[in-house]
Amino acid sequence: MNNLVWVGSSAGPVGLKGEIKIITDINHQDKIFKVNNKLWINNVSYIIKTVREFKHNYIVSFEQFDDINQIDLLLHQDIFMNKEDIGLDKNEFLFSEIINFAIIDNQKKIGVVKEILLNKKDYFIKDGSLIIPMIDKYFVNVDLDNKIINVQNTQELIP
Repeated sequence: MNNLVWVGSSAGPVGLKGEIKIITDINHQDKIFKVNNKLWINNVSYIIKTVREFKHNYIVSFEQFDDINQIDLLLHQDIFMNKEDIGLDKNEFLFSEIINFAIIDNQKKIGVVKEILLNKKDYFIKDGSLIIPMIDKYFVNVDLDNKIINVQNTQELIP
């Protein structure tokens, strides 16, 4: 349980069958919000019974509940998942992991990741006033072990 990562927050009940709305902005949502995955709320694990996407969020029910009157303890809570259970491939990462990573362009440190900006099409790394799109033209790779993000061509982004 010590390797839990935040995946969202429960916003409220949906319908009468014990479903909750989960608000999230985490990447790899398709790997996280799947039937039979285990989510943690208040240090208790719950198995996803049903899941559907709704307006960039998720409506989820859990095996343990089938009525709106049973889910009060799940409402307005942070939701976590064991990172190993997400099933990330070797080169995949969660955006929350790369905050404070050094940004390296041409072997020179140009800044530090301060936040991730989410857009409908692209994800961006932001360092101070520099916004770097995570596309092949600029983004090379992430070195999780050394806490480095390698980028290229960022001089094009400076006004």
